[in-house]
Amino acid sequence: MSERLTILVGPADTNAAVPLEYLHTELLDTRPFGHKEAPRVSDVEFDPETQEWVARLLDGCEIARDVSRDQVIRAERRIITDMAMRGEKILTKESTHGN
Repeated sequence: MSERLTILVGPADTNAAVPLEYLHTELLDTRPFGHKEAPRVSDVEFDPETQEWVARLLDGCEIARDVSRDQVIRAERRIITDMAMRGEKILTKESTHGN
């Protein structure tokens, strides 16, 4: 199965390059585009009580849960991509620390 790559292009002022927002993937080598930042927007951790892997956004919202870590990571990518495509604001590690 091929993986879908989504690049969201945001507005830019006339003196700046167009910023690209995307979910990191190994499908695209972004080095030719110059400097990049990769802020964390979610965490995947194992819950020993339920014996499941759990993905949560940094605001604490649970977005995926399964016994398979691979399934959770696939769901996490799909959900976060869908949120970004709808224009929803997704907290990053930096924004949760007031930077």
